[in-house]
Amino acid sequence: MNTKSLSTGLILALLFTFSSASNASPSVIITDINQVEYSKLSVPADLTWSASALYAAKREQQYVYGVLKQELEAQRKSGAIRVSKIYRTYHTDEYKDWKKYVPEIRDYQIAGYSRSNLQKRVADLYQIGGPDLQRKLVYLKQDNCSLLDFNLFDIDTWFVEKCSITVGSPGKFLRAALRTKMAMGSAANQSRAWFRELVDACLRSEYPYKISNGIMNCPKLAKDSPGFNSIELEGYLLSGGWKFTVNQTKNTATLKYLPPKFQEWADTATWDANSKIVRFSDN
Repeated sequence: MNTKSLSTGLILALLFTFSSASNASPSVIITDINQVEYSKLSVPADLTWSASALYAAKREQQYVYGVLKQELEAQRKSGAIRVSKIYRTYHTDEYKDWKKYVPEIRDYQIAGYSRSNLQKRVADLYQIGGPDLQRKLVYLKQDNCSLLDFNLFDIDTWFVEKCSITVGSPGKFLRAALRTKMAMGSAANQSRAWFRELVDACLRSEYPYKISNGIMNCPKLAKDSPGFNSIELEGYLLSGGWKFTVNQTKNTATLKYLPPKFQEWADTATWDANSKIVRFSDN
């Protein structure tokens, strides 16, 4: 069985099937020996980026910049002379380490105001918000700024800075994009979770099994879902890996989380013109 071809939906459905079928014993079957350390992994700051990766970063930066530039122009046409950011609360469970990658993680709306301080327009910027960490490195610099050029004879331009858009370096942008990929679910994370559930189901149900050449064969698992009875006890993708050690006497196992091959993973960066985003391959 090749789990790389499994859809996320299918994996989740099968995980539910096996977890429901293996609830007979409350004891710990699998011990995760370095999960906490693995969860704290950071994308190295000294990665080398290929020309194609830098091209991909610049294309996505241009897209985000264009969205912001277009919105500022729309604000001007609405009659606004200044804009303000309205920040949203952001739940950072996926990015507890966000300060390593971006100066601000919260999404924001842009609200425009006229000379008489009437709100003329509010934009959500849904195209560039959300969980894509790298897109937070292209942003409206000021929390409050003017859409007008400075004019000595226009008091509304005296005390408010002219709006400008900050664009981070392509290297930092790519590093944040790879961190997004880690958070959003890599093939390694999906495969590891899948095999963990299979090992747990086999051992917890006390099914007979054999281990040969790194493969755990548990035939009775097939009764729950045909074809899913062979388990790769050790595997490595660019996005990370796993290593199970099975204690056949105690019917328990340990699971070691193997870190991503960061440089090789970084080398896979490409530009997805349809989605307008940098993509990384797990293989």
